[in-house]
Amino acid sequence: SRSRAAEAEDETAQELRRHKSAIEEAFAELLCPITFSLPFDPVIAEDGKVYERSAIEEWLKQQGKSPLTNLPMGTKLLPAMHVKNMIRVMVASGTLTDGHEQVALVLLEAGAVVSAQNNAGVTALMAAARNGHEQVALVLLEAKADPNKARSDGVTALMRAASNGHEQVALVLLKAGAVVNAQDNAGVTALMIAAENGNEQVALVLLESGAAVNAHSNNGVTALMWAAQDGHEQVAHVLLEAGAAVNAQKNDGRTALMSAALKGHEQVALVLLKAGAAIDQTEEDGWTALMFAAQNGHEQVALVLLEAGAAVNSQNNAGMTALIRAAQSGHEQVALVLLEAKADPNKARSDGVTALMLAAKNGHEQVALELLKAGASLKVVSINNFTMLMAASIGGLTTLLERVLPQSDIDAAVVASPGASHATEAGYTALIYAAKAGQQHCVHMLLSAGARKEVQTATGKTALSLARDSGHTVICDLLGTL
Repeated sequence: SRSRAAEAEDETAQELRRHKSAIEEAFAELLCPITFSLPFDPVIAEDGKVYERSAIEEWLKQQGKSPLTNLPMGTKLLPAMHVKNMIRVMVASGTLTDGHEQVALVLLEAGAVVSAQNNAGVTALMAAARNGHEQVALVLLEAKADPNKARSDGVTALMRAASNGHEQVALVLLKAGAVVNAQDNAGVTALMIAAENGNEQVALVLLESGAAVNAHSNNGVTALMWAAQDGHEQVAHVLLEAGAAVNAQKNDGRTALMSAALKGHEQVALVLLKAGAAIDQTEEDGWTALMFAAQNGHEQVALVLLEAGAAVNSQNNAGMTALIRAAQSGHEQVALVLLEAKADPNKARSDGVTALMLAAKNGHEQVALELLKAGASLKVVSINNFTMLMAASIGGLTTLLERVLPQSDIDAAVVASPGASHATEAGYTALIYAAKAGQQHCVHMLLSAGARKEVQTATGKTALSLARDSGHTVICDLLGTL
């Protein structure tokens, strides 16, 4: 017969197994199958499973089906209060730690598949990496979790750690054999992800582990470009110190400096210039960093570039200058900065359109006035006969219209010129433009100055018919009476 001690030992073992089984069952019920973590806001979906609310809402928006059964599923969600209560009890009893590594151990000892993936390819290790649960990651790795298992889009656990700035988890994964230069389906690496999110410490860990600083994604973007685009000055400095190519170009020819200029990141631009960024480098359409800064109204970046010697009158493939772009978008302060740097106010695009024309056409009166002060000509005509009178009429700039009327052919019309701006507007006069644009005061001024209202476009339209088509009833009345 067996001794009492042996029987007691068996009973203890059985009790332990029951305890582990109970924890496993409880945890399995609580764990969101999308995030592989305990839900903060648990809900029950129509498939009867508990999910994190935000995770299942996003899943249903994109997939429209159950993550478990792959069958179509509605969006009705019910609060899972019993799950919230169970989590509170487990936390209060000490069953769970911050990273739930004790539960992970129990699950693994009970035979859980360590590298199992959900429908999106997410593993428990990826979830731990994303959430910064170092101890859980260690438990999973000790149980032979594959550190290089990837989601369906190629994203790995290391990339998830890099995205959220978890350098300790990144170190654990790298020590376990995570491939530092692995690329997702878009060719993006963990270093690029760390750079994009401004995670300097993770970037340092990755670089120390051999991350290729000049690796590029499928569209040619490097980690330095990501850092520049998102304004992460310190990460940019770290990458440059590690040998990042400051003048590398993506597939469309853009550089890190152009990205910084486009987004208005003055400090990053300074770091890049100090590192030798080519200030007048052009992308495939001939745009420079200064043009990108001007386009989006980034006055301080424009100043930095000009002080560093940027060519103020450079033109892109279409003849556009930084001043023309600033004027078109109505960026008065940038226009002033460029004019002070001797930008030519009469430089024209390839089609003959000038900064003043575009400022007027788009209704940017203050920019137009500054251009006039700087010597912009009112007599300029584009290659298809688009005039300042027409531009002022479209934009409704009556002050400018008053100035240009005495020196203009009031009934001049746009001529057909394939490839030029306004090429589809052959026959349009200033009056026709004003009527179509709904510029009542300009219509009145033009009619009073003798503009012919019976003129027809190449397609047989008149000022009256275009005003009627556009719903400008007051202008229709003007054209019918004056």
